[in-house]
Amino acid sequence: KWVPSWAIGKSIYSAEIIERQCGLVRKIVGRFKDEPVIFAWDLSNEPAYWEEPSDSQWAAGWTRSLAETIRQVDRNHPITVGLDQHNINGESRFRIEPVAPYLDFFSIHTYPKFLPQGEFPLSFRGTYFPAYCIRFCQMGKPVLLEEFGLSSGTFSEEEVGAYYEVVMFSALMNGGAGVMSWSWSDETRSDRYPYDERFPMTCYGITRADGTEKPAAFRMRDFSRVVRDISPFEVREGEVGLLLPTNVYNPDVGRATFNCFVICKMAGLSPKIVRKGEGLRTFKLLVVPFLFSHKYTIDGIRDFIETGGTVLCSLGPGYVPLRKLNQFLREALKLEVEPKASQVEGKLTLRTSSALPSGVRDLTLCYDAEEGIAYHPVKRTGGDVLAEDSQGNPAIVYSKCGGGRAITSVLPLEHLLASKAYAYERGDETYRIYRYGAELAGLETPLVVESPFVEVGALVSEGGELLVFVNRLGKAVSTGVRTHFRGFCLREIYRGEGKRMKIGADGKFKLNLAPYETKILQVTEEEI
Repeated sequence: KWVPSWAIGKSIYSAEIIERQCGLVRKIVGRFKDEPVIFAWDLSNEPAYWEEPSDSQWAAGWTRSLAETIRQVDRNHPITVGLDQHNINGESRFRIEPVAPYLDFFSIHTYPKFLPQGEFPLSFRGTYFPAYCIRFCQMGKPVLLEEFGLSSGTFSEEEVGAYYEVVMFSALMNGGAGVMSWSWSDETRSDRYPYDERFPMTCYGITRADGTEKPAAFRMRDFSRVVRDISPFEVREGEVGLLLPTNVYNPDVGRATFNCFVICKMAGLSPKIVRKGEGLRTFKLLVVPFLFSHKYTIDGIRDFIETGGTVLCSLGPGYVPLRKLNQFLREALKLEVEPKASQVEGKLTLRTSSALPSGVRDLTLCYDAEEGIAYHPVKRTGGDVLAEDSQGNPAIVYSKCGGGRAITSVLPLEHLLASKAYAYERGDETYRIYRYGAELAGLETPLVVESPFVEVGALVSEGGELLVFVNRLGKAVSTGVRTHFRGFCLREIYRGEGKRMKIGADGKFKLNLAPYETKILQVTEEEI
Protein backbone atom coordinates (compact mmCIF):
# COMPACT_ATOMS: atom_id res chain seq x y z
CA LYS A 1 0.00 0.00 0.00
CA TRP A 2 2.92 2.37 -0.57
CA VAL A 3 1.52 5.57 -2.10
CA PRO A 4 3.89 7.82 -4.10
CA SER A 5 3.70 11.55 -3.46
CA TRP A 6 2.03 12.25 -6.80
CA ALA A 7 -0.99 10.08 -5.82
CA ILE A 8 -1.65 11.47 -2.36
CA GLY A 9 -5.11 13.00 -2.13
CA LYS A 10 -6.11 11.90 -5.64
CA SER A 11 -8.39 9.11 -6.78
CA ILE A 12 -6.60 6.01 -8.07
CA TYR A 13 -9.46 5.60 -10.55
CA SER A 14 -9.01 9.04 -12.15
CA ALA A 15 -7.55 9.27 -15.67
CA GLU A 16 -4.50 11.18 -14.41
CA ILE A 17 -3.54 8.68 -11.71
CA ILE A 18 -4.31 5.64 -13.87
CA GLU A 19 -1.91 7.05 -16.48
CA ARG A 20 0.77 7.52 -13.83
CA GLN A 21 0.15 4.03 -12.39
CA CYS A 22 0.50 2.54 -15.87
CA GLY A 23 3.82 4.31 -16.26
CA LEU A 24 5.03 2.91 -12.94
CA VAL A 25 3.82 -0.59 -13.86
CA ARG A 26 5.50 -0.37 -17.28
CA LYS A 27 8.85 0.41 -15.62
CA ILE A 28 8.61 -2.33 -12.99
CA VAL A 29 7.40 -5.04 -15.36
CA GLY A 30 9.99 -4.11 -17.97
CA ARG A 31 12.75 -4.39 -15.37
CA PHE A 32 11.72 -7.73 -13.81
CA LYS A 33 9.79 -9.63 -16.52
CA ASP A 34 12.71 -11.95 -17.28
CA GLU A 35 13.48 -12.81 -13.66
CA PRO A 36 12.94 -16.57 -13.16
CA VAL A 37 11.38 -16.08 -9.70
CA ILE A 38 8.43 -14.12 -11.09
CA PHE A 39 5.29 -16.29 -11.13
CA ALA A 40 2.59 -13.70 -11.88
CA TRP A 41 1.76 -10.01 -11.63
CA ASP A 42 -0.65 -9.07 -8.83
CA LEU A 43 -2.06 -5.62 -9.63
CA SER A 44 -2.68 -4.74 -5.99
CA ASN A 45 -3.32 -6.20 -2.59
CA GLU A 46 -7.02 -5.57 -1.85
CA PRO A 47 -7.28 -2.31 -3.83
CA ALA A 48 -10.67 -1.33 -2.41
CA TYR A 49 -8.98 -0.67 0.95
CA TRP A 50 -6.80 1.87 -0.83
CA GLU A 51 -9.90 3.51 -2.27
CA GLU A 52 -13.46 2.28 -2.65
CA PRO A 53 -14.65 2.86 -6.26
CA SER A 54 -17.87 4.80 -6.79
CA ASP A 55 -19.21 1.94 -8.88
CA SER A 56 -18.01 -1.40 -10.21
CA GLN A 57 -17.18 -0.01 -13.66
CA TRP A 58 -14.50 2.20 -12.11
CA ALA A 59 -12.91 -0.99 -10.79
CA ALA A 60 -13.19 -2.59 -14.23
CA GLY A 61 -11.54 0.40 -15.94
CA TRP A 62 -8.67 0.46 -13.44
CA THR A 63 -8.09 -3.30 -13.83
CA ARG A 64 -8.26 -3.17 -17.63
CA SER A 65 -5.80 -0.28 -17.90
CA LEU A 66 -3.14 -1.86 -15.70
CA ALA A 67 -3.56 -5.34 -17.18
CA GLU A 68 -3.30 -4.06 -20.77
CA THR A 69 -0.16 -2.12 -19.85
CA ILE A 70 1.46 -5.25 -18.44
CA ARG A 71 0.58 -7.31 -21.51
CA GLN A 72 2.19 -4.71 -23.77
CA VAL A 73 5.47 -5.36 -21.97
CA ASP A 74 5.17 -8.98 -20.81
CA ARG A 75 2.95 -11.63 -22.36
CA ASN A 76 4.61 -14.53 -20.55
CA HIS A 77 3.25 -14.08 -17.04
CA PRO A 78 -0.38 -14.30 -15.87
CA ILE A 79 -2.13 -11.36 -14.21
CA THR A 80 -4.33 -11.31 -11.13
CA VAL A 81 -5.52 -8.94 -8.41
CA GLY A 82 -5.80 -9.76 -4.72
CA LEU A 83 -9.47 -9.53 -3.70
CA ASP A 84 -10.99 -10.50 -0.38
CA GLN A 85 -14.27 -11.43 1.28
CA HIS A 86 -15.50 -7.83 1.17
CA ASN A 87 -15.55 -8.10 -2.63
CA ILE A 88 -17.98 -11.01 -2.26
CA ASN A 89 -20.18 -10.10 0.69
CA GLY A 90 -21.43 -6.78 -0.66
CA GLU A 91 -19.29 -4.45 1.45
CA SER A 92 -17.35 -3.25 -1.60
CA ARG A 93 -18.23 -2.01 -5.08
CA PHE A 94 -14.99 -3.56 -6.38
CA ARG A 95 -16.80 -6.69 -7.53
CA ILE A 96 -15.81 -9.96 -9.12
CA GLU A 97 -17.73 -10.01 -12.40
CA PRO A 98 -16.67 -6.68 -13.99
CA VAL A 99 -12.93 -7.33 -13.52
CA ALA A 100 -12.99 -11.01 -14.57
CA PRO A 101 -12.36 -10.45 -18.32
CA TYR A 102 -9.02 -8.73 -17.66
CA LEU A 103 -7.49 -11.33 -15.32
CA ASP A 104 -5.83 -14.66 -16.08
CA PHE A 105 -6.75 -16.10 -12.68
CA PHE A 106 -8.53 -14.97 -9.54
CA SER A 107 -6.81 -14.48 -6.20
CA ILE A 108 -9.13 -14.50 -3.22
CA HIS A 109 -8.36 -13.73 0.43
CA THR A 110 -10.82 -15.25 2.90
CA TYR A 111 -11.28 -14.47 6.54
CA PRO A 112 -14.48 -15.58 8.24
CA LYS A 113 -17.58 -13.59 7.29
CA PHE A 114 -21.30 -14.23 7.05
CA LEU A 115 -21.36 -15.70 10.58
CA PRO A 116 -24.06 -14.87 13.14
CA GLN A 117 -23.17 -13.00 16.29
CA GLY A 118 -21.37 -15.30 18.72
CA GLU A 119 -20.33 -17.97 16.18
CA PHE A 120 -16.60 -18.47 15.73
CA PRO A 121 -14.57 -19.36 12.60
CA LEU A 122 -14.04 -23.00 13.60
CA SER A 123 -17.79 -23.60 13.62
CA PHE A 124 -19.18 -26.04 11.08
CA ARG A 125 -20.43 -23.16 8.96
CA GLY A 126 -17.35 -20.98 9.48
CA THR A 127 -14.97 -23.49 7.91
CA TYR A 128 -17.05 -23.53 4.71
CA PHE A 129 -16.57 -19.85 3.87
CA PRO A 130 -13.25 -20.24 1.95
CA ALA A 131 -14.77 -23.03 -0.18
CA TYR A 132 -17.77 -20.83 -0.94
CA CYS A 133 -15.49 -17.97 -1.99
CA ILE A 134 -13.60 -20.29 -4.34
CA ARG A 135 -16.83 -21.47 -5.93
CA PHE A 136 -18.14 -17.89 -6.11
CA CYS A 137 -15.10 -16.81 -8.13
CA GLN A 138 -15.13 -19.71 -10.60
CA MET A 139 -15.93 -17.97 -13.86
CA GLY A 140 -13.93 -20.09 -16.29
CA LYS A 141 -10.55 -19.15 -14.81
CA PRO A 142 -8.41 -20.71 -12.06
CA VAL A 143 -9.01 -19.51 -8.50
CA LEU A 144 -6.08 -19.26 -6.09
CA LEU A 145 -6.81 -19.10 -2.36
CA GLU A 146 -4.11 -16.48 -1.95
CA GLU A 147 -4.72 -15.69 1.72
CA PHE A 148 -6.38 -17.54 4.58
CA GLY A 149 -5.61 -18.21 8.20
CA LEU A 150 -6.41 -17.61 11.84
CA SER A 151 -4.45 -15.91 14.60
CA SER A 152 -2.89 -18.00 17.34
CA GLY A 153 -3.35 -14.89 19.45
CA THR A 154 -7.08 -15.67 19.40
CA PHE A 155 -7.13 -19.46 19.00
CA SER A 156 -4.74 -22.16 20.16
CA GLU A 157 -2.02 -23.23 17.72
CA GLU A 158 -3.66 -26.67 17.53
CA GLU A 159 -7.01 -25.11 16.58
CA VAL A 160 -5.35 -23.01 13.88
CA GLY A 161 -3.65 -26.15 12.55
CA ALA A 162 -7.01 -27.94 12.42
CA TYR A 163 -8.52 -24.99 10.55
CA TYR A 164 -5.69 -25.17 8.00
CA GLU A 165 -6.32 -28.85 7.34
CA VAL A 166 -10.04 -28.39 6.79
CA VAL A 167 -9.66 -25.31 4.58
CA MET A 168 -6.86 -26.70 2.40
CA PHE A 169 -8.47 -30.05 1.62
CA SER A 170 -11.83 -28.38 1.09
CA ALA A 171 -10.17 -26.00 -1.38
CA LEU A 172 -8.82 -29.06 -3.18
CA MET A 173 -12.28 -30.65 -3.42
CA ASN A 174 -13.91 -27.44 -4.59
CA GLY A 175 -11.57 -26.87 -7.51
CA GLY A 176 -9.13 -24.36 -6.04
CA ALA A 177 -5.94 -23.88 -8.06
CA GLY A 178 -3.77 -23.68 -4.93
CA VAL A 179 -3.49 -22.24 -1.43
CA MET A 180 -1.23 -19.66 0.19
CA SER A 181 -1.32 -18.92 3.91
CA TRP A 182 -1.36 -15.60 5.68
CA SER A 183 1.27 -15.44 6.85
CA TRP A 184 4.77 -16.92 7.02
CA SER A 185 5.90 -15.66 10.42
CA ASP A 186 4.57 -14.00 13.53
CA GLU A 187 5.62 -10.40 14.06
CA THR A 188 8.61 -9.78 16.30
CA ARG A 189 7.20 -6.57 17.76
CA SER A 190 3.78 -5.67 19.10
CA ASP A 191 4.63 -2.24 20.47
CA ARG A 192 4.03 -0.25 17.29
CA TYR A 193 1.00 0.63 15.19
CA PRO A 194 -1.16 -1.17 14.21
CA TYR A 195 -0.01 -4.15 16.27
CA ASP A 196 -0.04 -2.25 19.56
CA GLU A 197 -3.83 -1.97 19.20
CA ARG A 198 -4.49 -5.29 17.46
CA PHE A 199 -2.34 -7.92 19.12
CA PRO A 200 -3.94 -10.91 17.28
CA MET A 201 -2.55 -9.50 14.01
CA THR A 202 0.97 -10.34 15.23
CA CYS A 203 0.20 -14.07 15.44
CA TYR A 204 -1.03 -15.11 11.98
CA GLY A 205 2.23 -16.84 11.03
CA ILE A 206 2.66 -20.55 10.41
CA THR A 207 6.02 -20.08 12.13
CA ARG A 208 6.67 -18.35 15.43
CA ALA A 209 8.76 -15.20 15.69
CA ASP A 210 11.76 -17.35 16.68
CA GLY A 211 11.45 -19.37 13.45
CA THR A 212 10.05 -22.58 14.96
CA GLU A 213 7.11 -24.17 13.19
CA LYS A 214 3.53 -24.20 14.41
CA PRO A 215 1.08 -27.07 13.75
CA ALA A 216 -0.27 -25.12 10.74
CA ALA A 217 3.16 -25.42 9.09
CA PHE A 218 3.12 -29.19 9.57
CA ARG A 219 -0.36 -29.37 8.03
CA MET A 220 0.76 -27.31 5.02
CA ARG A 221 3.74 -29.58 4.49
CA ASP A 222 1.54 -32.68 4.65
CA PHE A 223 -0.98 -31.13 2.27
CA SER A 224 1.77 -30.18 -0.20
CA ARG A 225 3.10 -33.74 -0.16
CA VAL A 226 -0.33 -35.24 -0.82
CA VAL A 227 -1.02 -32.85 -3.71
CA ARG A 228 2.36 -33.68 -5.21
CA ASP A 229 1.76 -37.43 -4.86
CA ILE A 230 -1.70 -37.48 -6.45
CA SER A 231 -1.06 -34.95 -9.24
CA PRO A 232 -2.22 -34.67 -11.93
CA PHE A 233 -5.85 -35.06 -10.90
CA GLU A 234 -9.30 -33.75 -11.72
CA VAL A 235 -12.19 -32.95 -9.42
CA ARG A 236 -15.23 -35.06 -10.21
CA GLU A 237 -17.95 -32.41 -10.46
CA GLY A 238 -21.63 -33.05 -9.80
CA GLU A 239 -24.73 -32.03 -11.71
CA VAL A 240 -25.98 -29.39 -9.29
CA GLY A 241 -26.16 -25.65 -9.94
CA LEU A 242 -26.69 -22.86 -7.42
CA LEU A 243 -28.20 -19.87 -9.23
CA LEU A 244 -27.00 -16.61 -7.71
CA PRO A 245 -29.72 -14.04 -7.00
CA THR A 246 -29.17 -10.90 -9.05
CA ASN A 247 -28.96 -8.95 -5.79
CA VAL A 248 -26.46 -11.33 -4.18
CA TYR A 249 -24.29 -8.36 -3.16
CA ASN A 250 -27.01 -7.32 -0.74
CA PRO A 251 -25.42 -8.55 2.54
CA ASP A 252 -28.58 -10.35 3.73
CA VAL A 253 -29.06 -12.07 0.38
CA GLY A 254 -25.36 -12.94 0.18
CA ARG A 255 -25.43 -14.42 3.68
CA ALA A 256 -28.48 -16.52 2.80
CA THR A 257 -26.87 -17.70 -0.45
CA PHE A 258 -23.78 -18.81 1.48
CA ASN A 259 -26.03 -20.81 3.82
CA CYS A 260 -27.73 -22.33 0.78
CA PHE A 261 -24.27 -23.53 -0.28
CA VAL A 262 -23.67 -25.00 3.20
CA ILE A 263 -27.00 -26.87 3.16
CA CYS A 264 -26.11 -28.31 -0.26
CA LYS A 265 -22.86 -29.59 1.21
CA MET A 266 -24.72 -31.15 4.16
CA ALA A 267 -26.86 -33.01 1.62
CA GLY A 268 -23.72 -34.38 -0.04
CA LEU A 269 -24.00 -32.02 -3.01
CA SER A 270 -21.21 -29.86 -4.41
CA PRO A 271 -22.93 -27.10 -6.38
CA LYS A 272 -21.40 -25.09 -9.15
CA ILE A 273 -22.32 -21.43 -8.77
CA VAL A 274 -24.20 -20.09 -11.80
CA ARG A 275 -24.90 -16.51 -12.83
CA LYS A 276 -27.64 -14.95 -14.92
CA GLY A 277 -27.15 -15.75 -18.59
CA GLU A 278 -25.13 -18.91 -18.07
CA GLY A 279 -26.44 -22.21 -19.44
CA LEU A 280 -28.41 -24.54 -17.18
CA ARG A 281 -28.74 -27.63 -19.38
CA THR A 282 -25.69 -29.37 -17.88
CA PHE A 283 -27.43 -29.69 -14.50
CA LYS A 284 -30.05 -32.08 -13.21
CA LEU A 285 -30.75 -30.11 -10.04
CA LEU A 286 -30.90 -26.31 -9.77
CA VAL A 287 -31.02 -24.59 -6.37
CA VAL A 288 -32.63 -21.14 -6.54
CA PRO A 289 -32.67 -19.06 -3.34
CA PHE A 290 -34.88 -15.95 -3.25
CA LEU A 291 -36.85 -16.75 -6.42
CA PHE A 292 -38.39 -13.27 -6.54
CA SER A 293 -34.87 -11.90 -7.09
CA HIS A 294 -34.67 -13.89 -10.34
CA LYS A 295 -37.37 -12.03 -12.26
CA TYR A 296 -35.12 -11.72 -15.31
CA THR A 297 -34.12 -15.40 -15.41
CA ILE A 298 -37.63 -16.86 -15.03
CA ASP A 299 -37.72 -18.03 -18.67
CA GLY A 300 -34.49 -19.98 -18.22
CA ILE A 301 -35.69 -21.58 -14.97
CA ARG A 302 -38.99 -22.56 -16.56
CA ASP A 303 -37.24 -24.07 -19.58
CA PHE A 304 -34.98 -26.02 -17.22
CA ILE A 305 -37.99 -27.55 -15.45
CA GLU A 306 -39.98 -28.29 -18.61
CA THR A 307 -37.04 -30.14 -20.18
CA GLY A 308 -36.67 -32.51 -17.23
CA GLY A 309 -34.75 -30.59 -14.57
CA THR A 310 -35.53 -30.40 -10.87
CA VAL A 311 -35.61 -27.04 -9.06
CA LEU A 312 -35.29 -26.41 -5.33
CA CYS A 313 -36.35 -22.82 -4.69
CA SER A 314 -37.40 -20.46 -1.93
CA LEU A 315 -39.68 -17.47 -2.45
CA GLY A 316 -39.14 -15.00 0.36
CA PRO A 317 -39.85 -11.26 0.13
CA GLY A 318 -39.79 -9.05 -2.95
CA TYR A 319 -42.83 -10.27 -4.88
CA VAL A 320 -43.86 -7.97 -7.75
CA PRO A 321 -47.08 -8.91 -9.63
CA LEU A 322 -45.51 -9.19 -13.08
CA ARG A 323 -47.49 -11.16 -15.65
CA LYS A 324 -44.59 -13.47 -16.56
CA LEU A 325 -43.77 -14.16 -12.91
CA ASN A 326 -47.39 -14.93 -12.01
CA GLN A 327 -47.65 -17.26 -14.99
CA PHE A 328 -44.50 -19.08 -13.87
CA LEU A 329 -45.84 -19.44 -10.32
CA ARG A 330 -49.18 -20.84 -11.53
CA GLU A 331 -47.96 -23.14 -14.29
CA ALA A 332 -44.55 -24.32 -13.08
CA LEU A 333 -44.79 -24.10 -9.29
CA LYS A 334 -48.57 -24.67 -9.15
CA LEU A 335 -49.26 -21.91 -6.66
CA GLU A 336 -50.43 -18.35 -6.22
CA VAL A 337 -49.20 -16.04 -3.49
CA GLU A 338 -50.87 -13.25 -1.58
CA PRO A 339 -49.86 -9.92 -3.16
CA LYS A 340 -49.58 -8.35 0.28
CA ALA A 341 -46.57 -9.41 2.31
CA SER A 342 -46.95 -10.89 5.79
CA GLN A 343 -44.47 -10.79 8.62
CA VAL A 344 -43.24 -13.78 10.60
CA GLU A 345 -41.44 -13.27 13.89
CA GLY A 346 -40.12 -15.51 16.64
CA LYS A 347 -40.12 -19.29 16.51
CA LEU A 348 -41.28 -21.00 13.33
CA THR A 349 -42.04 -24.72 13.10
CA LEU A 350 -42.68 -26.71 9.92
CA ARG A 351 -43.92 -30.29 9.85
CA THR A 352 -43.38 -32.50 6.80
CA SER A 353 -46.04 -34.86 5.47
CA SER A 354 -46.32 -38.45 6.70
CA ALA A 355 -46.79 -39.50 3.05
CA LEU A 356 -43.19 -38.63 2.14
CA PRO A 357 -40.43 -41.25 1.80
CA SER A 358 -38.30 -42.33 4.74
CA GLY A 359 -35.74 -39.68 5.65
CA VAL A 360 -38.04 -36.74 5.00
CA ARG A 361 -41.40 -37.85 6.41
CA ASP A 362 -42.67 -36.49 9.73
CA LEU A 363 -39.75 -34.09 10.13
CA THR A 364 -40.11 -31.17 12.52
CA LEU A 365 -38.06 -28.25 11.19
CA CYS A 366 -37.54 -25.35 13.61
CA TYR A 367 -36.33 -21.87 12.72
CA ASP A 368 -35.83 -18.54 14.46
CA ALA A 369 -37.12 -15.34 12.92
CA GLU A 370 -36.14 -13.12 15.83
CA GLU A 371 -35.64 -10.06 13.64
CA GLY A 372 -38.71 -10.86 11.59
CA ILE A 373 -38.95 -11.44 7.86
CA ALA A 374 -41.49 -10.50 5.21
CA TYR A 375 -42.89 -13.19 2.93
CA HIS A 376 -45.89 -13.84 0.70
CA PRO A 377 -48.15 -16.67 1.96
CA VAL A 378 -49.62 -19.18 -0.47
CA LYS A 379 -53.08 -18.10 -1.60
CA ARG A 380 -53.86 -21.40 -3.33
CA THR A 381 -51.90 -24.34 -4.69
CA GLY A 382 -52.49 -27.17 -7.12
CA GLY A 383 -49.32 -28.95 -6.06
CA ASP A 384 -48.67 -31.44 -3.27
CA VAL A 385 -48.06 -29.89 0.13
CA LEU A 386 -44.89 -31.44 1.54
CA ALA A 387 -44.83 -29.38 4.75
CA GLU A 388 -47.12 -27.08 6.69
CA ASP A 389 -46.49 -24.44 9.32
CA SER A 390 -48.01 -24.65 12.81
CA GLN A 391 -51.21 -22.96 11.53
CA GLY A 392 -51.67 -25.54 8.78
CA ASN A 393 -50.60 -23.22 5.95
CA PRO A 394 -48.61 -24.64 3.02
CA ALA A 395 -44.90 -24.12 3.66
CA ILE A 396 -43.21 -26.43 1.13
CA VAL A 397 -44.94 -27.41 -2.13
CA TYR A 398 -44.09 -30.05 -4.75
CA SER A 399 -45.14 -29.53 -8.37
CA LYS A 400 -44.63 -31.01 -11.83
CA CYS A 401 -44.27 -29.10 -15.08
CA GLY A 402 -43.41 -30.70 -18.42
CA GLY A 403 -40.76 -33.34 -17.82
CA GLY A 404 -39.47 -31.82 -14.59
CA ARG A 405 -40.47 -30.85 -11.09
CA ALA A 406 -40.00 -28.24 -8.39
CA ILE A 407 -39.88 -28.10 -4.61
CA THR A 408 -40.81 -24.63 -3.41
CA SER A 409 -40.33 -23.26 0.08
CA VAL A 410 -42.62 -20.31 0.72
CA LEU A 411 -40.20 -18.93 3.31
CA PRO A 412 -36.48 -18.41 2.63
CA LEU A 413 -35.29 -21.10 5.03
CA GLU A 414 -31.64 -20.45 4.21
CA HIS A 415 -32.13 -16.83 5.33
CA LEU A 416 -33.63 -17.93 8.65
CA LEU A 417 -30.72 -20.27 9.28
CA ALA A 418 -28.21 -17.56 8.40
CA SER A 419 -28.98 -15.56 11.52
CA LYS A 420 -29.01 -18.42 14.05
CA ALA A 421 -25.67 -19.12 15.72
CA TYR A 422 -24.58 -22.75 15.47
CA ALA A 423 -27.84 -23.62 13.70
CA TYR A 424 -26.40 -26.73 12.07
CA GLU A 425 -24.60 -28.12 15.11
CA ARG A 426 -27.91 -27.79 16.98
CA GLY A 427 -29.55 -30.38 14.75
CA ASP A 428 -31.12 -28.53 11.82
CA GLU A 429 -32.35 -31.00 9.19
CA THR A 430 -33.20 -28.74 6.26
CA TYR A 431 -30.52 -30.63 4.32
CA ARG A 432 -32.90 -33.62 4.17
CA ILE A 433 -35.20 -31.63 1.89
CA TYR A 434 -32.21 -30.99 -0.38
CA ARG A 435 -31.34 -34.70 -0.37
CA TYR A 436 -34.91 -35.48 -1.34
CA GLY A 437 -34.62 -33.02 -4.22
CA ALA A 438 -31.42 -34.75 -5.35
CA GLU A 439 -33.20 -38.12 -5.33
CA LEU A 440 -36.09 -36.72 -7.38
CA ALA A 441 -33.57 -35.28 -9.85
CA GLY A 442 -32.04 -38.73 -10.34
CA LEU A 443 -28.54 -37.53 -9.50
CA GLU A 444 -25.91 -40.19 -9.97
CA THR A 445 -24.06 -39.76 -6.69
CA PRO A 446 -20.98 -42.01 -6.52
CA LEU A 447 -20.57 -41.32 -2.82
CA VAL A 448 -23.17 -40.82 -0.07
CA VAL A 449 -22.20 -40.10 3.56
CA GLU A 450 -24.82 -40.42 6.28
CA SER A 451 -23.38 -37.64 8.45
CA PRO A 452 -24.18 -34.12 7.22
CA PHE A 453 -21.05 -32.84 8.97
CA VAL A 454 -18.58 -34.60 6.66
CA GLU A 455 -17.77 -32.91 3.37
CA VAL A 456 -17.16 -35.45 0.65
CA GLY A 457 -15.51 -35.25 -2.75
CA ALA A 458 -14.09 -37.48 -5.47
CA LEU A 459 -10.89 -36.95 -7.43
CA VAL A 460 -9.70 -38.81 -10.50
CA SER A 461 -5.93 -39.27 -10.70
CA GLU A 462 -3.55 -41.45 -12.68
CA GLY A 463 -3.58 -43.81 -9.71
CA GLY A 464 -7.35 -44.19 -9.92
CA GLU A 465 -10.32 -42.86 -7.99
CA LEU A 466 -9.70 -40.96 -4.75
CA LEU A 467 -12.40 -40.41 -2.13
CA VAL A 468 -11.89 -37.38 0.14
CA PHE A 469 -13.66 -36.92 3.49
CA VAL A 470 -13.35 -33.82 5.71
CA ASN A 471 -14.89 -33.77 9.18
CA ARG A 472 -15.97 -30.18 9.82
CA LEU A 473 -16.88 -30.70 13.46
CA GLY A 474 -14.71 -30.18 16.51
CA LYS A 475 -15.66 -33.66 17.71
CA ALA A 476 -15.23 -37.17 16.35
CA VAL A 477 -17.70 -38.48 13.78
CA SER A 478 -18.52 -42.11 12.99
CA THR A 479 -20.62 -42.44 9.87
CA GLY A 480 -21.81 -44.88 7.27
CA VAL A 481 -20.74 -44.42 3.65
CA ARG A 482 -22.36 -45.82 0.51
CA THR A 483 -20.58 -45.97 -2.85
CA HIS A 484 -20.94 -47.75 -6.17
CA PHE A 485 -17.50 -49.37 -5.75
CA ARG A 486 -18.98 -52.63 -4.44
CA GLY A 487 -16.46 -55.12 -3.08
CA PHE A 488 -13.43 -52.92 -3.79
CA CYS A 489 -10.65 -52.13 -1.31
CA LEU A 490 -9.73 -48.71 0.05
CA ARG A 491 -6.18 -47.66 0.89
CA GLU A 492 -5.44 -44.58 3.02
CA ILE A 493 -2.92 -42.20 1.44
CA TYR A 494 -2.98 -39.34 3.95
CA ARG A 495 -1.59 -39.88 7.43
CA GLY A 496 -2.80 -43.48 7.72
CA GLU A 497 -0.62 -44.60 4.79
CA GLY A 498 -0.94 -48.29 4.13
CA LYS A 499 -4.12 -48.87 6.14
CA ARG A 500 -6.73 -50.74 4.17
CA MET A 501 -10.42 -51.49 4.47
CA LYS A 502 -12.92 -53.46 2.43
CA ILE A 503 -16.08 -52.07 0.90
CA GLY A 504 -19.03 -54.43 1.37
CA ALA A 505 -20.78 -56.17 -1.48
CA ASP A 506 -23.60 -53.67 -0.97
CA GLY A 507 -21.17 -50.76 -1.46
CA LYS A 508 -21.22 -49.75 2.21
CA PHE A 509 -18.49 -49.20 4.78
CA LYS A 510 -17.96 -47.42 8.11
CA LEU A 511 -15.75 -44.37 8.48
CA ASN A 512 -14.35 -42.90 11.69
CA LEU A 513 -12.98 -39.37 11.69
CA ALA A 514 -11.29 -37.47 14.52
CA PRO A 515 -12.20 -33.79 15.10
CA TYR A 516 -11.46 -31.74 11.95
CA GLU A 517 -9.74 -34.77 10.38
CA THR A 518 -9.31 -35.41 6.66
CA LYS A 519 -9.04 -38.87 5.12
CA ILE A 520 -8.16 -39.65 1.51
CA LEU A 521 -8.93 -43.19 0.38
CA GLN A 522 -7.72 -44.66 -2.90
CA VAL A 523 -10.05 -47.18 -4.53
CA THR A 524 -8.15 -50.35 -5.49
CA GLU A 525 -8.96 -53.90 -6.57
CA GLU A 526 -6.18 -55.44 -4.50
CA GLU A 527 -7.06 -57.82 -1.69
CA ILE A 528 -6.60 -57.00 1.99
